[in-house]
Amino acid sequence: MVYMEIAVLLKNSLKIRSKHATIVVDPMDKSTIYNAAIILGKQEVGTLKLDEGSVIIQGPGEYEVAGVKINGTKENGETVYTLIVDDVEILLGKISSLAKVQHKLKEAHVVVVDADSVVDSSFITSLATGALVFYGEQAETVTKSFSKENLKQMGKYQITRDKIPSEPETI
Repeated sequence: MVYMEIAVLLKNSLKIRSKHATIVVDPMDKSTIYNAAIILGKQEVGTLKLDEGSVIIQGPGEYEVAGVKINGTKENGETVYTLIVDDVEILLGKISSLAKVQHKLKEAHVVVVDADSVVDSSFITSLATGALVFYGEQAETVTKSFSKENLKQMGKYQITRDKIPSEPETI
C-alpha cells in the first residue's frame, strides 16, 4: 500500500508526496534543484533552482499536477489551497490566512497549517476530520494549546484514504 506523505523539510517548508507527484511548499533550500510542483507563499521564484519539469503554483486558480488537484482560493488578500492527493483532501494555508477566511472553509481529511503567527487556533479543530499538521516558526507555541493525548511530534506523517483517523490527531 502506498501512503500519501507530508514531511517537514525545514522549519518553514514541507513536502507532500503522492504516488505520482511531489509538491514542495515554500522551499527554502537554495542549493537543491527542485523537480516538483512548487507552491509559493513567502518565497520568490527567482531565488530557486528549478528543473525543467517543475510547475510553479502561486495564488488563486485551479491546477492539476500528475493527478493531484490543487485549488487556490484568495479571500481578503490571503490564498488558501485545497489539494486532493491520492483521494485524501488536504487544506493548506498559513494560520493567519485560515483565521481570516475560516467561515468560508469546509472540512478536509488533513489540515496543514503554517504556524506563521500565534493566533487563537481553536477554530482549526472544526476543519479537520483526520489530522492537523502544524509546521513553521510558531508551530510549537500554537500546538501547546491542544490536548497532550492527541499531540504527536514527527517530521513525517503518512496517511491513506482508508486509514484516516476517526478522531483528529494533532501533529
